[in-house]
Amino acid sequence: MSNPMKNRMEETGEEALVQAAQRGDQRAFMELARRCQEKVYQAILGLTRSQTDADDLAQEAFMTAFRSLKDFRMKSSFTTWTYRIAINLTLNHLKRKKRKKEKWS
Repeated sequence: MSNPMKNRMEETGEEALVQAAQRGDQRAFMELARRCQEKVYQAILGLTRSQTDADDLAQEAFMTAFRSLKDFRMKSSFTTWTYRIAINLTLNHLKRKKRKKEKWS
């Protein structure tokens, strides 16, 4: 049996979902995240080559996006915005990891 609420979410445009999420609709945010989770995860995995790091960083990226959603102004797509958050977090993670490795070398 299909879920009518889920079907409506899947048919809703990104701008409407962002506006709903900004008003506190967690289902809208979850739909936005679902739409871009694979792209975000694969990008992080490609940079880290670690499923564990990719899992952690993807979760952190979506939590950061959720906390910062009020600042999102639709100047890019939600996917692009979240992807940028994820890449920045990943690059910072890799820098910290490299510094830590150099410190102990």
